[in-house]
Amino acid sequence: MKKITLIAAALLLATGAMAQNQPQFGIKGGLNMASEMADDGQTESRVGIHLGFFMEAKIARMIDFQPEILYSMQGGGGDELDYINVPLMFKFYTGQARRFSIDAGPQLGYMIRANYLYDYVNKFDAALGVGVSYKFNGGLDIGFRVAVSGTPILDGYSQTNAVSQLGVGYRF
Repeated sequence: MKKITLIAAALLLATGAMAQNQPQFGIKGGLNMASEMADDGQTESRVGIHLGFFMEAKIARMIDFQPEILYSMQGGGGDELDYINVPLMFKFYTGQARRFSIDAGPQLGYMIRANYLYDYVNKFDAALGVGVSYKFNGGLDIGFRVAVSGTPILDGYSQTNAVSQLGVGYRF
């Protein structure tokens, strides 16, 4: 419950500040390298994609808020788990040009497909994402992010999702 309360407070803070600024919208996609983490190690990786939409709005002089809606291929070790993820990223810019940022924030996900035991897999996932991104002229940007889940894939087991993403975005 604490996680949901913190996320709700962050959203309220960000949306209040966004009302004063013109947000930018865009599309993004890229490569995923996903696996399942467990107490006894990590599964083999699943290579996949992520694809979706984002919005970015300035909430402080050097901080932006970037919520996203992404289709993401995850899982690992033979498990194919596909999610609709909603990362709620805060972008901390490092220079006056506002090109390079360190990004961090929670990610909520809903599993839409599993290649096995669909009825038994937890449909909801909560993760923390951390990454870096760089904006080029002309609306193009690149980014690298790692998201590690705290939610078990199956109740009673320790496996959680972990995904590294290398992506490209375009701002309208």
